[in-house]
Amino acid sequence: MTKMIFFLFLPLFSFILSQECIVGKNCPYNQGICAGTTCECMAGYKTFFDPKLPQTEQIYCNYKQKNHMIALVLEVFLPSVGHFYTEHYWLALLKLGLGLGFIWSSYYLYGEMKKPSYIEALKETIINKILDGPPHKNTAGISTTDIAQYLFNITFHPFWIFWLVDIYLYFDKVYYDGNGVELI
Repeated sequence: MTKMIFFLFLPLFSFILSQECIVGKNCPYNQGICAGTTCECMAGYKTFFDPKLPQTEQIYCNYKQKNHMIALVLEVFLPSVGHFYTEHYWLALLKLGLGLGFIWSSYYLYGEMKKPSYIEALKETIINKILDGPPHKNTAGISTTDIAQYLFNITFHPFWIFWLVDIYLYFDKVYYDGNGVELI
């Protein structure tokens, strides 16, 4: 008997507890359209509920989604900026650290090799130094060139692999933004 009463009054309670759709109040202009008692979000907007507010005070269609093409273009031309745009700060800082380590170490090694171009020095560093293995320890201890070579070996491949994987994932819309909302 109690189950029957529960199922009879459940729609009534849900109607009382639900929020009526009011354009401009809980369904913002140009972000949502009232369809009966619900606010249907327009393209590019999602509802992101604030856990601090009760259900009756929530505002619908309040979150502007991030664009995956903007993130992709930023990631292609300015690696790690796409992650800052989508609010993945730890990934952005990791990739930025790999990139800065690669740039510093490669330019330092370029200066030490005294090659006519940076590309020639980079080719020699990639081909010879990586295949030779870690630098040999000399009697004077570890030099700055050895540190630059270690840093180059550690950052070169992860940075470029990370960059290519990010381009694919942004292009294929696999990433979500930092709040867990899909990219448009």
